[in-house]
Amino acid sequence: MVQAVERVHASGHGRDPLRGSDRQHHLGRTPIFAWASFAVPYWLTAYFLGPTFPALLGAMVGLLVTSLTLRAGYFLPEEEWEFGPRESWPAHWVGEIEPGESTSGGGGAVAADGGTAAATPGADV
Repeated sequence: MVQAVERVHASGHGRDPLRGSDRQHHLGRTPIFAWASFAVPYWLTAYFLGPTFPALLGAMVGLLVTSLTLRAGYFLPEEEWEFGPRESWPAHWVGEIEPGESTSGGGGAVAADGGTAAATPGADV
């Protein structure tokens, strides 16, 4: 959570890091809620079912509760924000490979699934 808040400060574009922001407020509440939605089922499962199931059931219930809560619109920021234009990013944020560009010597575009766009479906490689 601390790292997420620090990353938001790094992309703040002139915001004063000493003053609280709406983004920090939501970044603080959402992870705490996600933790609780995992920890409570985890503890209850461990208490009532024994040591075998807590990680499995706690994770599944926590993911379900957190996903449904976020889809319902709770814990979302009032205003959406994005990083600034790519031209204003520091050099260490940007790699040399552009999206859709092949890194192999064969050339060709890269498909969304990591294959090449020119590959025929069902062909043995």
